[in-house]
Amino acid sequence: DLDAACMLLGGVTFVMVLFVLVNTTDPERRRYAWKVITNTISVFMGVLFFSGNNTVMEDFFKQFGFSEGTMVVVHFMHCFVYIAVMMLTIGYITGVFGPNKSIDFSSDVWVYADAMLVNFEEEVVGVELKNIRAEQRKDTMAKMSTTVDEKFGLEVSVKKKKLS
Repeated sequence: DLDAACMLLGGVTFVMVLFVLVNTTDPERRRYAWKVITNTISVFMGVLFFSGNNTVMEDFFKQFGFSEGTMVVVHFMHCFVYIAVMMLTIGYITGVFGPNKSIDFSSDVWVYADAMLVNFEEEVVGVELKNIRAEQRKDTMAKMSTTVDEKFGLEVSVKKKKLS
């Protein structure tokens, strides 16, 4: 009973600390807290996905009576498929495969500056770009401003940043 009580109190304390970290007033701390949470969930989801696929694959091939040597080859092929998909995805995202886009890295662009948003540090495009207050008043020296998110009607802070 003591073990279960300690685990319950530890779990509740951990969740309370997470709430404090993601609701803090410091935007850097809030952003890093969300990044750690996101990366942790990604790792657990990756392990769950692989484990589920591996179990289904093993059950499928074992019903046909494959030997252990053949199953080793099947596991290597399973691993190769994941590596190949990962490499192709990274190649497409980075522009090695697919359409080539030229990017001017010397220009400043407006990016979302609210760490609580899912599109944090993404480039502002479309209607939101026209709604940036500094752009509306033709202030070319402004580095920070706000825009109105058309979808939710929220005022969101934005900042100018060099593409990297």
